[in-house]
Order: sequence, then C-alpha cells, then structure tokens
Amino acid sequence: MAPSSPRCTGAKKTGQGGEVRASLLASGMWANNFLIQASLCGAAVPPRPPREETTHALGGTYRTEDGRWFLLALTSEARQWPALATAIGQPTCSPIRASPTPPRAGRTPLR
Repeated sequence: MAPSSPRCTGAKKTGQGGEVRASLLASGMWANNFLIQASLCGAAVPPRPPREETTHALGGTYRTEDGRWFLLALTSEARQWPALATAIGQPTCSPIRASPTPPRAGRTPLR
C-alpha cells in the first residue's frame, strides 16, 4: 500500500512504469502496526469481541453464501448507506436501523 506510492507517483512524472510487489501479510501488518507494536511492548491488547456481540451492524465481519468472508466498515450510516445499497444491487433497500441511534449506544461503559 504505502510503500508502493513512490513507484506510482514516479510513473506519473516520468511516464515509465515500475515493478511493485505486495504481500497480504505485509499489508495486514502495515494496517495493524499499532496493535503489533503495542503487543511487542507488553501492552494488553484486548481480543476482538465475538461477532454476535456487535453493537454496530454496519461494521464487522460477515460470511457470504459461498463461504468467503468480508469486512464491512461503515462509519456514517446516513452518508454511506446509499452507496452500499447501490453496490449490492439494492438501491431501494432501507438501512438496518430505522432511527439514527448512535452506533455505540448499547455498548458497555468503559471502567
């Protein structure tokens, strides 16, 4: 992701392409580097709560009919729902919640 940016911008300026290599492991580590660093430094990293205990249906992991998994991460239902509904071929589908309740409303308070 980020390490390939110089290659892409260089191609724009010079017109010459370059080889970019990526790995899923490296990309995953780059995306989670703060958790990896915290763990290496001895910090307690809480586990992800079970999918059944989510308080925000538009942010979580889901399994498709064919057994694959995907991560849904919508942070603004009002702004992002129409695009998601269109992308899944259901542009007239209503949002999951009928009221604009904040996504974290039912969550256990921090102690």
